Amino acid sequence: MSNTKLTWSDLFFGGQIFGACWFAIPQIWRSFSSVRAVSLGQLGLVAAFMAINLWLASDAYREARKTPHGTADAGEGRRSLQLIITYSLWLALSLGMVAAIALNPAYRLSEEDGEMVMFAGASTIAILLFSRLKGVPLADPMLKSLLGIAYKAVPQVLLASVILSSRRADGIPWETIAAGHFTAGLRVAQILLTHKSRIRFWLGVSEGANEGTWLLVTLAWGFVTFAR
Repeated sequence: MSNTKLTWSDLFFGGQIFGACWFAIPQIWRSFSSVRAVSLGQLGLVAAFMAINLWLASDAYREARKTPHGTADAGEGRRSLQLIITYSLWLALSLGMVAAIALNPAYRLSEEDGEMVMFAGASTIAILLFSRLKGVPLADPMLKSLLGIAYKAVPQVLLASVILSSRRADGIPWETIAAGHFTAGLRVAQILLTHKSRIRFWLGVSEGANEGTWLLVTLAWGFVTFAR
């Protein structure tokens, strides 16, 4: 069973590396010359989401390296290490996209950029207040997961509402829709293959919220695109 899990984990990991590079590298290259239909604010929040989940994945890796008796478990450690590499790659690629857009003199911040960042900031303050009032430490996996949701899932709900209210989705190609589901789905599968723990649960909640809200974006995109 352990070998089967490792095989599936390796396949999901390989698919994740391919999907991340296939989606992000061309977008980074394009952003040096064209910033049409891109949002610096949203991509900055994507980078924050990846950083938070990398933090959770690192916690899970440290936990997975030991059995209840304190001995190393190579299989669990390998699967958890693959998650660290996955989120590290996505963080690097996200920061690359942010840098490429920021360096393009044609880019101008939009109202949507400001709204997303302000909403994420307000959500962060609310989460920190909750932490203080309830006495929950900032390193708690639940708080990290809530921050991840604030930086990725909530902006995607706002994006879906913008698509529906404006009746415009031409700025989002189908490749972006497909890549979002492909890579998020693989990350969820990777998480499910790691050892069961409270850290894994909240990492799964963060990533599951990402996939669920991207489905809302997909439905809004499909409605606007095909209902014309």
